[in-house]
Amino acid sequence: MDEASSSAANNSIRQASITNMAAKSHTNGQIVEQRGQQCSDCSHVGSSGLNEDDTGQVGSTKSLSEDAIKYVFENGRRYCNDTYCLPNDEIEQTRQSILHQLYLCALDGELTPYPLPDSLSRVLDLGAGSGDWAIAIGEEYPDVEVIATDISLFDPQSVSIAPPNVYFQIDDADGKWTFHEPFDFIHIRDLSRAISDWPTLYQQAFEHLQPGGFIQISDGNLSANSLPPNSYFNIFISAIRSATEVAGYIPELEHLRPSALAAAGFENIRTYDIEVPIGTWPTEPKRKTMGKMALIVLLEGLEAMSLRLLTKYIGWTAEDVLDLCEKVKMEIVNCEGAPG
Repeated sequence: MDEASSSAANNSIRQASITNMAAKSHTNGQIVEQRGQQCSDCSHVGSSGLNEDDTGQVGSTKSLSEDAIKYVFENGRRYCNDTYCLPNDEIEQTRQSILHQLYLCALDGELTPYPLPDSLSRVLDLGAGSGDWAIAIGEEYPDVEVIATDISLFDPQSVSIAPPNVYFQIDDADGKWTFHEPFDFIHIRDLSRAISDWPTLYQQAFEHLQPGGFIQISDGNLSANSLPPNSYFNIFISAIRSATEVAGYIPELEHLRPSALAAAGFENIRTYDIEVPIGTWPTEPKRKTMGKMALIVLLEGLEAMSLRLLTKYIGWTAEDVLDLCEKVKMEIVNCEGAPG
């Protein structure tokens, strides 16, 4: 990752992360800015997804029937639909949970890079994934209502472990938002290849924030400084970029540019860059812990981030994708620990 919410730096492979923050704001990837006028679009009726409203009283996935969840099985992985590129099976759920722990370590155990206000009452976790962040913020702020949305659920049964103030809903963040009450804080993490129209998403986020509210966006990017251009790692990254462009998503981390937030009306935008080592080579305890987790996240994520993307959009066979993933893994393992 080069500029994103979490970053890593092995001697040749680097992961970087950016966090943006602002009032009427946005953080993790870019920091949020403050909004100075009254929100003009905060009284929509109903909530996108399964619920009649967004309070969790009717449509929490805690009461979601299995019939409402349709999975697609493809090349040995489970997906939530025919289009979204990341799988939502147990392997991916475990990887995302480790990634959540990596973010916590990078932020010294905190869920955000800055303290949230005491007046916090309503939080939206957009693209909640495995739900780790939503559950954690709900536990830390038991009097705050937390709405966690995603295009699908990893495991409906696991929602039962959420505290009573956390409500899960199935919703597509790339569509029209219809929440009928505004939020004080919106959290977005690792959605770079999930959103096709970031300007519209930022505009909707701005409209659904209370004046003075915050938004946090975090994302990451991988790069290699010392590997040759014809390395398997660089071939992999090049293929991912090509397929991402064909799929219609914006170039990596373009959505984290402060100008993208400013265009939606955000102010006081701050950016946090975090470098995360990939591998066990660091000697400092915290960085060594981060490096171990980042290495697992990367190795387990190669197939997840490439299998459907490369087969669906640029015509690779599943066998070719899996073969390249194995070669990249071996390359990473062989260079891990070399002097930087």
